[in-house]
Amino acid sequence: MTGTFYCGKCGDLLFDSEGDTRRFVAAEHQPCPSCGGSGIRAEVTVEKKVTCFDQMSMKAKDARGTSSTMKVGGSLSVDGTVAHIEQVVDKRARTYKKKVTLTDGTVVKDVEGPLDDQSLHGPQKKDD
Repeated sequence: MTGTFYCGKCGDLLFDSEGDTRRFVAAEHQPCPSCGGSGIRAEVTVEKKVTCFDQMSMKAKDARGTSSTMKVGGSLSVDGTVAHIEQVVDKRARTYKKKVTLTDGTVVKDVEGPLDDQSLHGPQKKDD
């Protein structure tokens, strides 16, 4: 956080901080040396890094109403870990595939097999 503080009356620069605005705010404020004004106009900049994730999901139904899904994209877990997820649930062929890769390239999950094998994934949802 950086801040620049000006006289509220004449606009002269009173203090320009490089990283710690608390030094100015905590100090006892003196009147402006140029005009004697006691008001302050502050311009404070706060920066925060923001990361965006995209995810694509597709769902298809065959003539019998059996649905299949595919999901691809990024995910952010509660602990802040970022991962790329590829998942295909093919209910017609009764297969399941999921691969989870961290941003450093570490593969944390790579499973493929029959959809009925509950060891591959969590509890099965009912057909839509």
